[in-house]
Amino acid sequence: LIDYEIFLNCIQGEDNIFKNIDYCMRFDNGDYKMHMIPWDMDGSFGNRGAGSGIEQNSGKLKGIMVSREFVTLYRADQERAEKLTREKWKTYRKSFLDTGYLQEQAQQYMDTLVKSGAMKRDSEKWPDANDFTDTSRFMEYIKESMESLDKIFSGSNWWNYNESLKREDQ
Repeated sequence: LIDYEIFLNCIQGEDNIFKNIDYCMRFDNGDYKMHMIPWDMDGSFGNRGAGSGIEQNSGKLKGIMVSREFVTLYRADQERAEKLTREKWKTYRKSFLDTGYLQEQAQQYMDTLVKSGAMKRDSEKWPDANDFTDTSRFMEYIKESMESLDKIFSGSNWWNYNESLKREDQ
């Protein structure tokens, strides 16, 4: 659950907070584990989705997003939820959530899409759509959002950045 919250905030999956999530239970090493599987993710990474009229928001984040499931966990044991989230964030930032690594991966994926002809076919089918082969804005978005999340998660009161954690009606 904490991993999903970190993922949700890294991609800024606003459309995956309270909906567009499938749940899967797997029996693994004698235990059941629940997995949250997001879908319909066009409103991610600052993109406001088709028809919104907004191309991409800045990566400068003012707060965090939380799912109902995380609110429940947080309210059950606030101190432990904060500690585990902070620890996981620090660990992940030193590996697969390193800014340089994320930017390299994004560029590799774009290169693959361009070389495969997918971007050209996309442009031919939807000529009015934006050309996303220039990844410079996206690279800046990654940098800004990771820096913002570093500040939020390293703070001693990061939970204050989200109203859902404070409200009783969630």
